[in-house]
Amino acid sequence: GFGSDASVHDIEERIVRGQGKDISCPVDGLPGASYANSVGEDPDDIGVADFMLSYTWQYSMKDISDTLVAFCKSARANPTRIYVWMCFSCVNQHRVKEEALKNKTIPFDAFRETFRERVDNIGHIIAMMSPWHSPGYLKRVWCNFELHTALEHQKEITIMMPPLERDDFLSCLREPTGYKKFWAAFANIDIENANASVAVDKDNILNIIRERTGYKDFNSKVGRYLQQWAIDQYVESLETCRCNMAKYGVRQVLDLHNDLADLFKQIGKPRQALKHIEDALQLLDSKASDVDGAAQLRDVFVDNLSRLQRSLGSADPVKRASSDLSEQADAGAWNHKACDMLEEKDFQGAIVALSKAEMLAKAAEPRDDTLLAQVMLNQGVCLTKLGNIHGAKEAMEASAALVRETGLVDTPTGAEVFRNLCAVNLELDDLPGAEEAILTAIAVCQRTCTTDAAIGGNVHRNHAAVLWEKRDALGAFEAATKAAKCFTSGGLDQLASEASDLAAKAKARCRPKKKASD
Repeated sequence: GFGSDASVHDIEERIVRGQGKDISCPVDGLPGASYANSVGEDPDDIGVADFMLSYTWQYSMKDISDTLVAFCKSARANPTRIYVWMCFSCVNQHRVKEEALKNKTIPFDAFRETFRERVDNIGHIIAMMSPWHSPGYLKRVWCNFELHTALEHQKEITIMMPPLERDDFLSCLREPTGYKKFWAAFANIDIENANASVAVDKDNILNIIRERTGYKDFNSKVGRYLQQWAIDQYVESLETCRCNMAKYGVRQVLDLHNDLADLFKQIGKPRQALKHIEDALQLLDSKASDVDGAAQLRDVFVDNLSRLQRSLGSADPVKRASSDLSEQADAGAWNHKACDMLEEKDFQGAIVALSKAEMLAKAAEPRDDTLLAQVMLNQGVCLTKLGNIHGAKEAMEASAALVRETGLVDTPTGAEVFRNLCAVNLELDDLPGAEEAILTAIAVCQRTCTTDAAIGGNVHRNHAAVLWEKRDALGAFEAATKAAKCFTSGGLDQLASEASDLAAKAKARCRPKKKASD
């Protein structure tokens, strides 16, 4: 028998082909039928496919089964009446094996047409990806081709993973290195590194994706589906905990609201982030007696809410009941206080607060490198406001060195660091340094699938400034237009207006001068 970890490869000969070896294929009349054509006609076993599973043969049958059961549960559907097309069971593997024994392979165009027809006719793809931080799915070029076909034909796509992957994902993000691991999952998406058992298939598929979509755009689209999967896991977990608060506790619900708010903020959806912080505050105020350290936690939520409100253009953001910090205040609290002071133009006070934040962040065990990088970055911003541009550059470069050393380059924090380094280099008339920094930030946004998010808008805006200084008015117009689009989609109206003004200014310079009249 086979163990629970048996893969499709493991069972293919004895079970998949074994089931139909003595049955004539109803398609070509030859001996040997596909698994699907050899299990009878009981509706509990077979039916017209509602969905197509896109997966790899390296996945275990248990993981495949658990994933499909989880899909049925999420769709609130009866598992005995959900029919899924899977290539190992629906493609006649006897014919594939016979061709292989003759040293032949099924022609690429034949396989391509088979999968194109299935994607077109079925219309809904379940893309099974596991593990969440480095899906084996994305390392197989045929899986990427199925996904590309579904995207190109505008078919519905649902990302699914085994339930254990969901649990691992949720627990990982609460670890000190979770932030870095999460964003590394997107940076590792690279269609060009995918493999195929037949080399010419890889070449053909990559050519199709390059010509029709482009590698970077395809990687970004896949990344956005994975981001949506991540959000869905948090939302599902939050709903479960809220419905069973007596079992999971109020603090668990509050933590999930906060995590979701942070995730929405990172991917450029500040309004959704705002809603979760507001919900968390409402719950905390009604259940304060059930939460240890409720007052301190409320201050953290108020700080987050205030920053989100300001980013969305609020003229009167919420504030703590008291602006004084206790002796137990951590680096994050001092960093928040410094940000408030920056908004209020108290730059000297902000410098003092950031010095305390830096000291506490460096002494913390384990050290939060993301927070420390943000503190150093804010020091640079503050020194810029004080007119100490050389000191600002030193602080920005220290932050950039930290994100490089700690593997945080491919995160939104990394993009923010390099785009601010670009700005300070422009202040110092170091155009080559500014261009190098902003191109790094652009590459980070592409790898982390945040080009269309708020951080992408800030990066595009800085890129426009660099191109303007290079007297590339058309390039500046295009970059500023991208920035305005990002800010508009994120509900950041004031930033969108400023980017639009910059685009209009650049566009005016693009216009040819009118000839003087005779």
